[in-house]
Amino acid sequence: MQPTIKKRHSLNVWSAGFLLFVASTAIAASPEHQERHFTVKGHPVVVLQNIVNGRIEVKSSKNSEVIVSSTSIADKVAIDIEQVGDRIDISASSLSSSPLPHEVEANFQLTVDLMTSVIALDPDWQGGRYTRNPVEGLRLAGMVYYPWTVSAPYLDRLPAAQLAKEIEDNARAFANWDANSLVFRYAASRAHDVSGPFGGDLGAALGQIMAPTLVLPSASDRLLGVDGARQIRDGVKQASYAEISSDLGHRAARPAPGTPEGEFIDHQIRALLAKVE
Repeated sequence: MQPTIKKRHSLNVWSAGFLLFVASTAIAASPEHQERHFTVKGHPVVVLQNIVNGRIEVKSSKNSEVIVSSTSIADKVAIDIEQVGDRIDISASSLSSSPLPHEVEANFQLTVDLMTSVIALDPDWQGGRYTRNPVEGLRLAGMVYYPWTVSAPYLDRLPAAQLAKEIEDNARAFANWDANSLVFRYAASRAHDVSGPFGGDLGAALGQIMAPTLVLPSASDRLLGVDGARQIRDGVKQASYAEISSDLGHRAARPAPGTPEGEFIDHQIRALLAKVE
């Protein structure tokens, strides 16, 4: 099993008008930068193999050159780039094992920025004033979003055919959205801060909640992490807290009926309702 992220890195891939980046907030140490240009004869294919074992392919027939620009912390993240015919393989691996809470929580903001950039660089986007929905950008946004919604152990145990199906299903689901609606939805979530009306005091904000509250994060959620949920638990006066034990990651909050995750959630809800009746 590959280790989890401790320090983030940025990885920019330019190909046929699309920018894919796995980037992050705040790099503290001196960054190591590299840029390489690749010429391809046919249709360029860019493959990203990242630390969450996700695999994304970007194909195009509009450009015969691929520019790969990456920035990483030399002692934290290793990035390898290799060309095999018309395929550019980019692999990023973490050299550290345990993320800090604020680093895990930043994954959501990172992912939203990534999805928005992929959509915005679709030529059909037209700065949001499109006449044709940028479906290809939406599809790529769905493919980028998918690995963050599950855990690394889940991806490790998933057969290749099922992984490909789930990525494609996510791409199709995103393609069904109106692009502006999707961008505005995630931008609102990204910018939301309950502590804002209280001068940035989260404790004061959570202290206003008097109702019995059930907090059920997924223990393997790497999109949102569990630190925020634990802060809610500590700040809400009548909070009940339990972590969903699952490798489904963020998806554990919406499990299929009859699954262990679904039964656990049902039990926790019934226990809360029994307290307030």
